[in-house]
Amino acid sequence: MRVISRYLSFMIPLVFMLLSYELYITLDRSVSAYKQKVTDNYTIVIISQDKLTNNHIDNLSINYNKLKELSKDEIIDSFKKQLSDESLQVLIKELPYFYKLYLNEFPNKKQLKAIQNELKTISQVIDVEVFSKKHNQQFSMFLMLNNFIAIFFIVVMIFSILMILKHIKIWFYEHKEQIYIMQLHGANIFYYSKELIFTAFVSAVLASIITILMTFFIAENLSLFVSSELLKLDYFQNQINLDYFNIFGLSILISATTVLFVLVKQKYEN
Repeated sequence: MRVISRYLSFMIPLVFMLLSYELYITLDRSVSAYKQKVTDNYTIVIISQDKLTNNHIDNLSINYNKLKELSKDEIIDSFKKQLSDESLQVLIKELPYFYKLYLNEFPNKKQLKAIQNELKTISQVIDVEVFSKKHNQQFSMFLMLNNFIAIFFIVVMIFSILMILKHIKIWFYEHKEQIYIMQLHGANIFYYSKELIFTAFVSAVLASIITILMTFFIAENLSLFVSSELLKLDYFQNQINLDYFNIFGLSILISATTVLFVLVKQKYEN
């Protein structure tokens, strides 16, 4: 029972940390996928008195995907029932050119303002509509989500490491007499700590396996944990991947680093 308790004391914080890591990765990918989806659909509307080509945009420092001209016929058709033939002819003659500019990256508020100012330097351009209010709301949401995800993972990781450190110190306290005898016989710190090192390694492996199995179960039964509305969103569902090697590597790294830190600290204290 004591041995099981010792392994659990290492495994439980590791499992919590690894699950939070998987949650962090999944949510981060989901936010990135959603951000890309919004970027693909987000456009800047340019109103120009003359035709524009890609060359006009290429001369600027804007990282754009494509420039698409809006059909004048569609705009005119929407006014046919409201205007007389004479008014329509005037509209056709005076109607400027409308373009949609698609970007490669979702810009922040400062970048968006710079893009708007650059586009206005084109002599043919009459006006540029960037829909800044809606854009700023979306960008603020992305920023908030990314910050929340990162802070959550860091907090859980720190808590897990502190728990492991506490249990390592308890192990040293419980074995202080044995350690003292071994030290009298000239044993080095790695020799009398081999039981601790073995426990930490096995716990890391078991914690990785448990986390992978739990993540696999969640991924296969997602409807039990996530609302049906979110499941309809492809950018959320497609991001739940099992990062086997990352989970295993992170578990071993945290365990090894924590144990090594305590061993070095213990050596210099003695």
